[in-house]
Amino acid sequence: MSRRRFLPNRSNSDAACCRPDRSPNASAATVRNAARSNSTTVVLGALGLITIGLFQKIVVADGLLAPVSDAVFSADNMLHPLDAWLGTLAFSAQIFSDFAGYSTTAIGVALTLGFGLPDNFRFPYAAIGFSDFWKRWHISLSSWLRDYLYVPLGGNRKGNLRTYANLMTTMLIGGLWHGA
Repeated sequence: MSRRRFLPNRSNSDAACCRPDRSPNASAATVRNAARSNSTTVVLGALGLITIGLFQKIVVADGLLAPVSDAVFSADNMLHPLDAWLGTLAFSAQIFSDFAGYSTTAIGVALTLGFGLPDNFRFPYAAIGFSDFWKRWHISLSSWLRDYLYVPLGGNRKGNLRTYANLMTTMLIGGLWHGA
């Protein structure tokens, strides 16, 4: 579900107030009604995003996938390879549903407060490589780490040794952020 379709379209309400065939009072009422319907659409869309996010987090991640991955990773004896793969896939889907769920919920809450947040996940498991995966996964954190840590440290402009030091510093701080 794209949150873009819930953002107000001001060009329609602006055009309604500028029509020459309407009186000033009628155009002001038209603008008020358009703004009211747009804000209602935004709030309903935001509540939809909150609902989807909570469903992803509570039902899918915690209710369906966590028990499967917990059972596999806490097994005391040797597992059949299919069971091990099932647990690995369940864990991958669980962390995605967990992160995407709270991000979608946060985007919905921000919309109810009048703020627009960028998308945080863009189908990361459809990536064609590791680099593409990280461009699609946790976009807001990756962008922040790049823009406020890696680039100010010098990025890749100061030679190989400095590039690797900048990468390690950025990854260390990202790991500390996640509680490592």
